[in-house]
Amino acid sequence: TDAPLPTGALRLTTGADNADKAEVGISDSFGTFGDFLDIGGLAYSFFKSSAGDLNAFAAAAIKIAIFDFNTNQSDAFTTFVFEPTWNQPGNENISQPVPTDQWLDEEITPFDGLFWHTGLYGQPSQAGGGAGAQKTLADWATFFGDDILDATIALISVGVGSFNQGQTAYVDNVRIAAGEVEEFYDFEAPIQVPEPASLTFMVAGLLGVVALGRIRRRTVA
Repeated sequence: TDAPLPTGALRLTTGADNADKAEVGISDSFGTFGDFLDIGGLAYSFFKSSAGDLNAFAAAAIKIAIFDFNTNQSDAFTTFVFEPTWNQPGNENISQPVPTDQWLDEEITPFDGLFWHTGLYGQPSQAGGGAGAQKTLADWATFFGDDILDATIALISVGVGSFNQGQTAYVDNVRIAAGEVEEFYDFEAPIQVPEPASLTFMVAGLLGVVALGRIRRRTVA
């Protein structure tokens, strides 16, 4: 539908202060940057409400943070940021107002989807850098060279950053895949704690799921 589910999506809001921001992230080991380039992708669904909107170009972004434990270069940590304003169909790499009051789905591959970064290997942050700061993750890998390939993807997050006032954003169905790692986050209402007998059957079922391998689907309450 064109309205966000009241208990089935992550809700993020910012006020009228430039310092306001809202973000949720998961810290884990999501494989290497090279794994992502070989067999990887990101996806999420987002909804931008028009109610109280003070920045037509703002919307919920998706981010991946990497840390290179194996480099001798300075500044071995960065966050790559995908913003919908730079990724509107037919207007990629041109900042555009983001459509409101509808769910939009983003499917991002190493070669499709533009990101800026917060600084890496002595290179400055590209925040606010405009069209020249936006590249695909494959293009950033070419820019930084082989050193980045064994960097660990340590965090995935979604949110609305600072200088994005008056936002009401919803996010759901967040997915990351990198090599053999695949994670899916589905935001739903909390469920009732089962009775002990029911819990026994649940544990048995979960053991069967674990046997299927590394691919996991997480329902986030």
